[in-house]
Amino acid sequence: MLLSTKIAPAITVCSRALSGHAHWQNVAKVKGANDAKKSKLLTSWIPKLRNAAKLDSNVERNRPLHRLVEQAKKEGVAQSAIRSAITAWENTDFKEHQYGIQGRDGFIALIDCATSSIKKTENDIQTLLRSTISSILLLVSCLVK
Repeated sequence: MLLSTKIAPAITVCSRALSGHAHWQNVAKVKGANDAKKSKLLTSWIPKLRNAAKLDSNVERNRPLHRLVEQAKKEGVAQSAIRSAITAWENTDFKEHQYGIQGRDGFIALIDCATSSIKKTENDIQTLLRSTISSILLLVSCLVK
């Protein structure tokens, strides 16, 4: 049923033509809010699950991983997201690598790690050191004196 209203002698507005506009705005608003909640949930759970699965991705053998999976399920994390987070480390080829860091005042640090990407790990270590180097040097200088 089309409802029309005459506003002026030459203008007729059909209410059906404008009816979908508000509907799709509401859908976008609700979907955007739900997507933001889901994204926040996944952002908090995926790293926890990946870290717990690094040692052993078998949920039955790895008790901390089992607890995290149960908690994630209770909070509504999708089973497919949980499965992909756990299996992310299964087929990764890790290389052992050692990093040496030399700082001011004779500060030396050796870091042993297993990594799938040596270059990415180097960048991560450099970023970490840039953000914390002053506090590390202060701590070392206090311990040495």
